[in-house]
Amino acid sequence: MVKYCTDFIAKNQWPPNSPDLNPLNYHMWGAMLQALYKLQSKPKTISELKGTLQQIWDDLPETTINKVINDV
Repeated sequence: MVKYCTDFIAKNQWPPNSPDLNPLNYHMWGAMLQALYKLQSKPKTISELKGTLQQIWDDLPETTINKVINDV
């Protein structure tokens, strides 16, 4: 990939904590979105969405988190 994008962003200049570039965050968001889509009652406000996502995060099984860590 880097050989095709050498003038795009140098490897040492990539933001290390960007959720768009971090595979762990990418996979965790996927697990959280699956849980969000399964909800019967969808959040209607930003505040409700924040609370719902926090609850989903709190309820994620440790096995899911461990699988994501091991797969990255």
